[in-house]
Amino acid sequence: MGTKLIAGRVLAPFVSLVWSDAALYQFQYTGTQYVYNSSLVARDCGLIAPNAAIAVAGVAYWMGAKDFLMYDGSVRPMPNSKDVRKFVYDQLDPASAYQCHAVYNPVFNYIFFFYTAIGQIAPLAYVRARSCAASTASSTSMRPGTTRTAPPWRTA
Repeated sequence: MGTKLIAGRVLAPFVSLVWSDAALYQFQYTGTQYVYNSSLVARDCGLIAPNAAIAVAGVAYWMGAKDFLMYDGSVRPMPNSKDVRKFVYDQLDPASAYQCHAVYNPVFNYIFFFYTAIGQIAPLAYVRARSCAASTASSTSMRPGTTRTAPPWRTA
């Protein structure tokens, strides 16, 4: 499904996820002559940009074309994503969607999704979500924010 492959991430030993622009696939190493067993996990859950996905403690989180999603055995919207979805996607610059990226901060167990807002030239706006790895899904929240300067991993 989809017109192109966008990216892949290692989810666990011998298990990888690969996103197209419209679907998610799972590849599991078998060690047989076919090497990998591939299966379609879900449709209508593609990845918006190559760096907009991250895997933390066996759970994948990503920014799709219309929502923030996660895979922990099944694909579903991230908890409380409906609270920020309209805010983010209304200000996301579609021409710069390929700049979206996800970053994990293990110290605070946060996942940041950076995106380029309309009128900006770099992904300075972000949404912060707590990883479900150390919290329950019911206590996970997403919060929007904006960096005032370039993120520390970018040079000015």
